[in-house]
Amino acid sequence: MWIQRDLLKNFNIESLLEAVFIKGPRQTGKSSLLNRLEPTSNTFLSMDDLHIQQRAQQDPGLLLENSPLPVLIDEVQLAPEIFYEIKRMIDESRRHRQRGMKSISSASFRLTGSNQFLIDSKVKETLAGRVSIFYLLGLSVKELYQFNSDIMLTDIIFKGGFPELWVRKEVNPIFYINDYISTYIEKDIAVSYGVEKRREFLNVLKLLAARVGELLNYESLSNDSGVSGPTVKSWLSLLETNQIISIVNPYFTNLNKRLIKMPKVYFLDLGLCTRLQSHQESSSILLTPQAGHLFESLVYSEIIKTKFNFLLLYDVFFWRTKDQEEIDFVIEGKDYFILIEVKLSQSNLKTFDTPLALKKTKSKITKYIVVASGEGYAVDSETQCVPIKKLASRLLEDINPTISL
Repeated sequence: MWIQRDLLKNFNIESLLEAVFIKGPRQTGKSSLLNRLEPTSNTFLSMDDLHIQQRAQQDPGLLLENSPLPVLIDEVQLAPEIFYEIKRMIDESRRHRQRGMKSISSASFRLTGSNQFLIDSKVKETLAGRVSIFYLLGLSVKELYQFNSDIMLTDIIFKGGFPELWVRKEVNPIFYINDYISTYIEKDIAVSYGVEKRREFLNVLKLLAARVGELLNYESLSNDSGVSGPTVKSWLSLLETNQIISIVNPYFTNLNKRLIKMPKVYFLDLGLCTRLQSHQESSSILLTPQAGHLFESLVYSEIIKTKFNFLLLYDVFFWRTKDQEEIDFVIEGKDYFILIEVKLSQSNLKTFDTPLALKKTKSKITKYIVVASGEGYAVDSETQCVPIKKLASRLLEDINPTISL
């Protein structure tokens, strides 16, 4: 079963370079998406297969010569020597094109990778100017409601965006995500970065889940985990690089010196976060003390997934002053702000003030109050109540209404 991915709509294959690379955590559907590209791949090479990985390392030229294009190479970072062969083939093809000879077409090399540490250096070294790079996270709220309009929001928070958990109902989400943590996060990520204290690493991850949506105090996190401050910061950087967490900074202007400087931390997959919080069922999640921050993290995740899926250019911050003036999210584009407050309930909603410092920065300002359910309505002439299932569509409508949904 295939759940339609929004990123696929943005693949104009004629505009892609010879190689296309989709980066993102494991089990988000990268290979499945590339399998939907037309023309379909003629060859599939998984570097998780140790036999193929060995061939790619020992003689990547021979392997690719015997792999009809287009070729899909999954987890390509596990065989880094193959990057150099792809570069050679693309460069040779471009010389052929200059002579009017047959050359490699767009998206002939279709690559996926999940370990950013192993990916980034090799891509910059070998494929710069030869590869179109995209990011794919788990299923968005928008994609899930398009797949099944009767999905419960609590199930989205509990299961997260792992496609396998939605297309195979017999898979137990607790066991699945436990395995994901132990194989991908503890072993794949931690081991490749040389993390020796894996128990402490996992403990820091659990403490982050407990603090989701809160101001991130590195000193407190260090004290509670028993891990030195520099190590905690390096581990958080590792988790952020691999798109497990996202550290969101406050928005600063020179017009306001009363702002809080601590960042906040969010998880990009809520299923992972709720598992680390040890929730055992979906039905009670919104009744727990963590409900508000979990929903806030889901809203943040939807904002980021919309950015990646529709190739939008904006940055996300929050606004908070020492006087407790706060706006949950400040989306900044080239000529606009979108200010977002997050409320679980849509009862008794009231608009919120726009900080003067932001008014003086950009003239185009839109305000949302994002809620868990309902259909949405205008709170006043400046502010829209937006249910989370419509958040992506609303963002597109206000940022770039020409994009096809």
